[in-house]
Amino acid sequence: MSNDSRLGERFAAREFARLGPDSEDAAILALDLEQAVGQQIFDALKAAAEAIVRELNAKGHALRLDEQQTDDPLLPIGISFRDQSTDANGAPRCKLRLAFDLTVSAGYAHLSDELEEARELTLLRRLQ
Repeated sequence: MSNDSRLGERFAAREFARLGPDSEDAAILALDLEQAVGQQIFDALKAAAEAIVRELNAKGHALRLDEQQTDDPLLPIGISFRDQSTDANGAPRCKLRLAFDLTVSAGYAHLSDELEEARELTLLRRLQ
């Protein structure tokens, strides 16, 4: 299956045209496209990151998935690993951090400040 077919017909040019340039519905569709593309790329990124972490761990590191980074919707799409230990006083210490961040942006003729504000409000509503 190709990556294009995984996106489906929902993001076809005719759908954006049907919703119209500078419309809130087209802005929401563009946001949905960002998320769909981001998820596809993240799946590949995660597999590559895990392979790199396995290689580094074989060289003596103890990198583990940083759970705090994975579920925060306000952070960029990404994955982070930490080699966490304790110092001589027993305080936690990160010896090595390896992070992979991904930014995906999409817009359909949305150049005005008002539409960008509407888009941000839409995203915040989705997070609630």
